[in-house]
Amino acid sequence: MAPKFTCNLRLCFINTKKLFNDGAHLLMNFNIVLTSLLMFSSLAWPKETLIIKNNTCLDVFKLNRLNHSRNTSFSILMHDRFTMNISEKIMHYLDLNRDYIPERVLNTYITDYNLKGSFPEVFAKTYMLYRPVSDFEKIEAFLPNDGIKNILDIGGGIGGVSLLLQQKYSETSHLSLIEQSQRHLNNQKVKPLDVAREFFLINGIKENKFTLIDSKDPDVIKNISSNKYDLIVSFRALGFMFDLDIYYKTILEILRPGGILIFDIRNIEGLPDSSYPPITVILSRLRSDFSDIKIISHTASKVRVIAIK
Repeated sequence: MAPKFTCNLRLCFINTKKLFNDGAHLLMNFNIVLTSLLMFSSLAWPKETLIIKNNTCLDVFKLNRLNHSRNTSFSILMHDRFTMNISEKIMHYLDLNRDYIPERVLNTYITDYNLKGSFPEVFAKTYMLYRPVSDFEKIEAFLPNDGIKNILDIGGGIGGVSLLLQQKYSETSHLSLIEQSQRHLNNQKVKPLDVAREFFLINGIKENKFTLIDSKDPDVIKNISSNKYDLIVSFRALGFMFDLDIYYKTILEILRPGGILIFDIRNIEGLPDSSYPPITVILSRLRSDFSDIKIISHTASKVRVIAIK
């Protein structure tokens, strides 16, 4: 006997009879149902539908994870302040980063911000709020109102924070973004710099207002050394994912007097045999090379620091 579907705006129960010899009712495995419906059924799920699995409500947005090809570009208005245009290409790239956003965070953002749309749309909005928007808001109070002409973002992904900085300093700023030209996410080969280019362009940044630099280019240091920068940022990259010394000497040379460096230091307390130096060692080094340093935030995983030359 074929499964019987009973749906309303809030709940969708899947009731199957005679699937086993004892004739017991069975709530089908969520993954089997999901795959089967997307492959073999034209059933239109209501946006407010919830799926019951193990007595837990799971948002129906997840149903669209396997079927985002029908999405088109859309704009995100966040906190009534930030606007980002997201294309299908960008949305697909962000969806491959799904493992970096804990499910509890995703569910919290869906509820708190009343996010709507397909799963890729909702995830893109969550990702931008959770990462670049949150990063920008945490540093904004430490930034000057003007005087920023050249900005360097080291390991900035597709440039979410860079875009917000450009919107803040739109009249004068030029962006330089250092990122890998190719990497693998969820076993797929992707090109972050190509995605960053599209992200900047569809958000109104002209081609002559940004420079994309491959972090694997042997001449990467030479490429950034030809300019002087007023602001250098690096979130969860320099000093966190890779050694500070890779760029530190160059940063001291290319940062203008009075220029600002903001980056994350990995908190290695309790980590055995870490190759990263202790936070106290890095802070001492910064104090000897910069006129002023402040700790913006301190978490279990990192310390975010602002240093003024």
